[in-house]
Amino acid sequence: MPARPIHQVADPHSGEMLSLREVADRYGHEYTTIHDRHRRGKRGLELIAPVDETRAKRSAKRKPRQPTPAELAAERRERIRSALADPRNQPLTQPLVRRA
Repeated sequence: MPARPIHQVADPHSGEMLSLREVADRYGHEYTTIHDRHRRGKRGLELIAPVDETRAKRSAKRKPRQPTPAELAAERRERIRSALADPRNQPLTQPLVRRA
């Protein structure tokens, strides 16, 4: 059973209950931005307000978000699927014969 998100908030537009990470992904913010705003007591539209320009530039310099385990598994399945489709990876139809 996956771990349950600790913080859940209502989506300001739909009212749907979401984790802070889901809110960050849905509105294009860094998770840390949403978490910090929530910790400071901001809710609703204040939670998803645009990031000011200076901070956005600093944030863009950071390394990209790490893929989730589900994304990694999907990527791995696709690599395996494409490798199996490659004829170079198919078993030989004739056994190899040693020549003297």
